Amino acid sequence: SAPKLVYNNNIDELADAQFEDVVRALHDRLGRMGILIPTARISEMTVSAFHYSNNIALENGYTSQYVISELHKINPNKWFDLSRARFTNDGQSLQIYTQSHSFVIYDKIADLIRSKKRAIDRDQTPYQLSLFDQLVKRPESLEILRLEVRLSQKRKMNSLFHKLGFAQDPTFKDVFDASKSKTVLSHYWESMMSGNAALLFAHALTTKELFKQILLAHRSIKTKEAIYRLGLVELVRDGNGMRELRSILEKHAKDRTWHRRAADAKETQAALANLKPREWYNQIQRALESYPPF
Repeated sequence: SAPKLVYNNNIDELADAQFEDVVRALHDRLGRMGILIPTARISEMTVSAFHYSNNIALENGYTSQYVISELHKINPNKWFDLSRARFTNDGQSLQIYTQSHSFVIYDKIADLIRSKKRAIDRDQTPYQLSLFDQLVKRPESLEILRLEVRLSQKRKMNSLFHKLGFAQDPTFKDVFDASKSKTVLSHYWESMMSGNAALLFAHALTTKELFKQILLAHRSIKTKEAIYRLGLVELVRDGNGMRELRSILEKHAKDRTWHRRAADAKETQAALANLKPREWYNQIQRALESYPPF
C-alpha cells in the first residue's frame, strides 16, 4: 500500500507530488529485506496488478452503511461480466468481483475495528488501528465511504487502459497518477451505479407524488399504464431491487417477460431522469469529479 509506506495508514491519501516519497520508502523497506534495487529502477518497473481507491467523507448525517444498502439495489451481473456480488459485514461492504477485477465499496471506519479475518483491509498497521479511537472522538462522527477498484490481472489491466485511452504495460510511475485513478474509479462508478441513479436513487417521493411524476413524464400515457409503471418502479426500489424482482418473475413467467419488464423499467428511468438524485449520491458524484486526496 503506497499510503501505508508514507503515512503508515491508508485513510490519509497521497498526491502525485509524493511519488518520490513513495519510491524512497519502498527502496528503504526492500533494503531491509535484503533486496537492493536502485530507486530509478523502482520507478520504471512494470506493473502486473494494482488497486485504485478514494476515501469519501459523507456529510449531513448520511452513513456509509445507509449508502451501501442503497447501492445494493443494482443488478451487477449486467456490467463487466461480473459474476458475483456480496453484501457483507452486516451491510457495511459491497463487493462485486471476478478473478480478474473487482469493485469494492465499504465503510472504512467500521472496517478498522473488524477482525483481520472479516476486514476488507486485512493488512492494517497498529498505527492505523489506533486511528479509530481518534476518529470516533471527533465532535461529529466521521463517516468514510471507500471506493476501490482492484485490477488483479495484467491482461484485464491492459484491456481497461486501452479502453480508457491510456498506454498499456504501464510502469509504477505511470500508474501513480491521480488522473488515472479518478478515470478508472469514475468509469466503474458510472457504468455500475450512475446508470441506475434516476430509478433507484431518486428522492423518496410518496407513492402518489411518484404517480404524478410518471403522469407528467409521459403526458400521453393512459392511467392504467401509468399505474403499471408506478408498480414497476416501486417493485424495483423495494428490497434488493432488480435482482430480486427478476428472481420472482422468472418463477412465474418466461424469460422474455422479464426482459420486457426490464425494458419498461429502463424507459421509465429515462423519463424520471429529471428527478434530482438523493443528496448522498450527489456527494459521491462531486467527490469523484473534484477528486481531492483525503
